[in-house]
Amino acid sequence: MRSHMSVKNQVKWIKRDARYLFWTFSEQVAIMALPRLLLFPLAAYFIGKEQFGIFITALSVTLILGIQPQNGLATGLIRHFSDYPEQQRAQFCRTSMRMCHWAMLIIIVVGLLGVAIVGVAEFAPWRILNCIIPLTISLYPENQFSLILTKNRFYRQFRQRAMWSALRAIGILVCGFAGALMGGSVGLAWGFMAGNTIVYAILRFRYRDWYKASYNPEMASVLKTIWFQMTMAGVIAVSGPYLNRVILSTIHSYSDTADLVAATSVMFLFTVPITCLGGLLLSMISKYSSVEQFSVRGKILYILILLFGIAAMPMAFKLFGPCTVRLMFPKFGESSIELFGILIWVIPAQTLICFSRPLVIKFAPIRIVPIINGVSMAATLLPAICLIPHYATRGAAWAILVGSGVTAILWSTAATCVFLERPLLKGRVFGQIK
Repeated sequence: MRSHMSVKNQVKWIKRDARYLFWTFSEQVAIMALPRLLLFPLAAYFIGKEQFGIFITALSVTLILGIQPQNGLATGLIRHFSDYPEQQRAQFCRTSMRMCHWAMLIIIVVGLLGVAIVGVAEFAPWRILNCIIPLTISLYPENQFSLILTKNRFYRQFRQRAMWSALRAIGILVCGFAGALMGGSVGLAWGFMAGNTIVYAILRFRYRDWYKASYNPEMASVLKTIWFQMTMAGVIAVSGPYLNRVILSTIHSYSDTADLVAATSVMFLFTVPITCLGGLLLSMISKYSSVEQFSVRGKILYILILLFGIAAMPMAFKLFGPCTVRLMFPKFGESSIELFGILIWVIPAQTLICFSRPLVIKFAPIRIVPIINGVSMAATLLPAICLIPHYATRGAAWAILVGSGVTAILWSTAATCVFLERPLLKGRVFGQIK
């Protein structure tokens, strides 16, 4: 009888995990793959490599901040949702949204003033700044949209997240493509903003009851202990790759930047399954208070999937990457494909990062994250500064590889300490929330 129940439970767990994985994969495809697979190739085809490079450079500038303000708050929500009873969690969400609201208003105002000053002083061409303006405004709906959906991760409501993410991706795709046809790179930027804004307005109307909850200063203080550190850590983490593009476009050309983005977009396509599994892992462990609660089955599954990602995805990239870039960016020539020999080694590094980061974010002292990200940014920027002037796109690709390799070593080392519950920072023990 026990054996029968055990088999039945195993089947139930497999079905549950498969369902979670499907919807998490769908969400990542909607958020990341659809713009890269559809919008970017279509826009590049119709507006040309130069105009596409201008848009990508502007997008890289704004993505240095990107959704990091909400990411810090979302981390605080995930870590502390379980500390509050059910009836107080809506207020906890509302408090985080209020904090994000004021922070984003300040960031956007300061950003637009900075654009005006840079334009008047002629430090940068207006064809770039005209794209940065709408992309900066778009940061508000992007951050609020993602923050609202954080609660779904805690309750493992992956289907709802995937559906909303798909709606947002469709909005960006339709509006962005229409904007590109009407106004080139600038129209693409305004369309990108319009798609984000429209879908956020729909989501806000759907969850309008949340906005009736009051702001709680005590909850805000809990979030603030994590918010700034995680936001800065996120900004530092993403700065390296995006500054890499900006350096390339400044020293060489927007066409070179377009070639690099085409190659990395295809590479990124083959890391989407890995990213999905990493995001699912963080959601699945959000209710645990220590690694001791992990089952043996869970640990074995974790290791097997990690090894699969390291071995299988680079092989798939090597086999299908070249034909994919020719299909997606037919006018770009072979310049992007020449970078694949370097970028293929980024995929194993990204696998280690995606599987290590959730454990560290959930169980390790938060202050370890900015340290890791700071070293990672330096590991990307220093090679970029040294190599890009002489080697152009190949130098940028090598900078990505070096940065990813160093980052993978740091995150995997920290994750190992989590599993073994060994101290790393001033006697703090990983595996327990302090």
